[in-house]
Amino acid sequence: MARPAEEDLALLVRALEGLNIRDFALTGGVAFGVWVEPRETRDLDVCGVLPAESVLPLMAQFDGMRVGSSELPDIVRFRVGDWDVDLFV
Repeated sequence: MARPAEEDLALLVRALEGLNIRDFALTGGVAFGVWVEPRETRDLDVCGVLPAESVLPLMAQFDGMRVGSSELPDIVRFRVGDWDVDLFV
């Protein structure tokens, strides 16, 4: 059985802050659900400021992958609990 979404969101926030990723915002369907009837989704879209030194630890901690060829990727995709997370940098 899946954990409550609130627990996974709290885990995500703690993980990001622990990697010195402090400026971020939830976007996409989950954020939109605050204003309208929520829809079922297991995808979190996050826009944030990702320090270059946090890229590899983030990917290692959550078995993530990067999109983009520069040292600082365009997107880092990883999984927290039952959620797929796309961090748009």
